[in-house]
Amino acid sequence: MIWLMSRLTLMKIIVLVTILCALPFDGISIKPTNAINSNTSWVIEQSSGLHVFNAASYPNGPIILRLIRSGANNCYEPYLYLRLIFPNINISNISTNNANITAIPTFNFCPISTNPPRDLIRIFPLSYNYAMIAFLQNNTENSLETHEEVGMFIDWEGNIIEKMSLGFINFTSSDTSSLGTLVIDSSQSYAFMWVNRVSQKEYIRWQIYSILDQRHVSFTNGGKFSIIPSHQYEIFALIDGGYCFVIAGPSDTQWVANAVFIRKSYATTQPSLIYQDTSQAVSMKIETCDKFNTYYKPELVCVFSIKTNTSNISTRYLKVAFSSSGAAKTPSKLNINDTTFDVDKIYQLWSGGYLLVVRLKTDNSLIGYIYDIQGNFSNSWGSPSLPGNMVIQNGVFLNNTVWIFSDANSTISNTSNWTLTTTIAPKFAPDHFPNITFLTRELLITFYNQVALSAENISIYQDSNTGLIPRLYYNALSNSNKFNISPDLKEISISVLNSTFVSSQSQYYVVMDNNFVKDWIHDEPLLGTSLSVSTGPKSDVVLGDSEYALIRLNMNESVSFNSLSKSGKSDYLNQLKNELAHSVPIDPSNIVAISQYQWDSDANNLQILLKFQILPGNNSTKDLTVMKVIKTLNDLITNRDVT
Repeated sequence: MIWLMSRLTLMKIIVLVTILCALPFDGISIKPTNAINSNTSWVIEQSSGLHVFNAASYPNGPIILRLIRSGANNCYEPYLYLRLIFPNINISNISTNNANITAIPTFNFCPISTNPPRDLIRIFPLSYNYAMIAFLQNNTENSLETHEEVGMFIDWEGNIIEKMSLGFINFTSSDTSSLGTLVIDSSQSYAFMWVNRVSQKEYIRWQIYSILDQRHVSFTNGGKFSIIPSHQYEIFALIDGGYCFVIAGPSDTQWVANAVFIRKSYATTQPSLIYQDTSQAVSMKIETCDKFNTYYKPELVCVFSIKTNTSNISTRYLKVAFSSSGAAKTPSKLNINDTTFDVDKIYQLWSGGYLLVVRLKTDNSLIGYIYDIQGNFSNSWGSPSLPGNMVIQNGVFLNNTVWIFSDANSTISNTSNWTLTTTIAPKFAPDHFPNITFLTRELLITFYNQVALSAENISIYQDSNTGLIPRLYYNALSNSNKFNISPDLKEISISVLNSTFVSSQSQYYVVMDNNFVKDWIHDEPLLGTSLSVSTGPKSDVVLGDSEYALIRLNMNESVSFNSLSKSGKSDYLNQLKNELAHSVPIDPSNIVAISQYQWDSDANNLQILLKFQILPGNNSTKDLTVMKVIKTLNDLITNRDVT
């Protein structure tokens, strides 16, 4: 009889399994057989009378579409038609019921007459399976602010999780700059920041929220800082869990851009000057800002467009790179000549370069132009130009897939035939993702540049028939003794347990969280990634005879188990048996829970010992031996703080 003398916290096992089943893992995606490919078009919906009006996407999909049916007086039918378009082109309808819709004042369904029209109903993707719908309510209180912004949190089935106030703003149809926006936290903590301009646009107010469970959104922290009313801003999330505001506009005789950081601790930094321009410019616009943290060259990057008062001279487009400390680098000019087109949107491509979505000045048709890292023209986006009278939604996934939605019959009343077109933008920067080597009790991860351990986790999951199983997780700080960095700072070795890669012919994923490591030279946190490892077959072995194992509950679980009825104890044992089988993993039929139990005299009779019989499997070339199952369970329980 084998004794498993370590404490087992049942609730911890249950929680880990529940979270694993409920949450996705960035970078671990199932590739469908009908996946998006280069230069491909699909007719998504025909003759429904609905038209694509707005779109927003999750980083790697799906895409949320808002459809509308044209109505009188330039307003649309007060109903939310929402679709989810998945990367395998499967379509799902988000069913919003009438109770949800009546909570939205009808004036929100009348878009603001800007070019393109501004939608007052804004949809923001959150974590997997969740989104927020933002809209306005009239402020009936005695206040200078005219409207209240409201957030309605829904899941993909259209169920309302929560509805809450996001604050008050001063809004007019001629000035929409006070409308709020949402930015998802980059540190995988299921948090987001809501930002808007308040007090006659003299302050930026930021509020951080977290989704603590499936039914509650909680305010975490917030604050505000001053901004000159004529200045514009952009915000993006940092890899370490903070946020960066880039603020640009005129100051005396020059144009300036500053960066303000909200740290993970919620501290707000003083503005850092990242660019100034003393030329005779008439405007300076923030085209795009984002983190360009590849393993190739980690940095924060903004692209600014600066116009002069001479109509036949092209706008200057400048790339401004800076660090998360606020230190600016030398700006560089992008070789973009816009004398024949107007820029709608600039995207920074993850694998280097830029995508410009533009409208030609000759016929207003829309097309995409791709530029390399240095800002030199490369090619068009490989998709036909689209007529300029259409409402055309577009975006880019992290894998450089460009997507475009357009109506084929947008000028025909009550008829629609809308199309999704995709193309793959070229890669200009080498990926330089880490490589992984698996040894007996060690993982070796090799990086392109020199790195240092930072603050977050690395985890290992096993792919099984029942989903992903957590095998091991280490924190870069609290488990630093499990890591060893090579003298050249380019290789990290990680000690693993005997139980980590115990299954033969199995697929494992090594998942590095954002900010697990940082670039040693630039002191910038690096994005997380996932790497796959496969174990080979094992030789034919004798699986052995059945054995018995004892598991000791901790004191709280012992008291709880002892108080259960006979049927309750049976359910408890059956659930624990299944959890143990899942954690190895083996078939649950190979573990039998024995109904008899005893108080452990070696623990002053304060803890209960439970007895399980471990049976041999049926496949001698793949199943674990009985003794290996017991040793694996013992290893998992002994090291339960990291498994």
